[in-house]
Amino acid sequence: YLVHWPVHIDKETSAFIPYEEIPISETWKKLEDCVDKGLVRDIGVSNFSVKKLKDLLSTARIPPSVNQVERHPYYQNPELLEFCNANKIHLTAYSPLGSNDRPMDNKELEPVLSEKHILAIAEKHGATPAQVLIRWALHCDTSVIPKSTKPHRVKENLESATKLTLDDDDLATIKSLDMHRRYLDGTFWCGKDSPYTVENLWDEKHLGVVTKEAKDEL
Repeated sequence: YLVHWPVHIDKETSAFIPYEEIPISETWKKLEDCVDKGLVRDIGVSNFSVKKLKDLLSTARIPPSVNQVERHPYYQNPELLEFCNANKIHLTAYSPLGSNDRPMDNKELEPVLSEKHILAIAEKHGATPAQVLIRWALHCDTSVIPKSTKPHRVKENLESATKLTLDDDDLATIKSLDMHRRYLDGTFWCGKDSPYTVENLWDEKHLGVVTKEAKDEL
């Protein structure tokens, strides 16, 4: 059972509530109550930064079992992965294949599935780009939740976990693709009547559009 976003909304008025009025720790206590009552076995979070995890761990009686976040070669976030591993918080990657229905703000940037280096690795191993991306995520000891509506794609996704092995050159190439760029940046929570900004959602300065020059350096 997850806190899906670190955002508070009044269920009666649908108004946003700032962190100062209801700390995340108050929400977490309610989830801990669910564990105590036997309603759920594990509780976790989603879209939490290192700072938010540190703040939560400082008050939590039951630590989160999982942090579900966007993660793919364009957004690898090694600091978050390292922190979760060090604190025994499992990291689950959503949008591990990118997200074609939520394009980044730079229209010149290739989708992860059609990025030239990913295509080359897939051709090298006789695999699909999706299999390469899933295998890479599993190599990082994360779980993945790729989305597909096609049964044969689901079968291919599962096969990547057991049949594909990436070598050191493949892993180094994929590591070099990191731009710290999200597909889903949470801007839909932000606006003139909202206390939330991209900066306070992620606890970091909002990165601008990836330039064509940055892409060409890959």
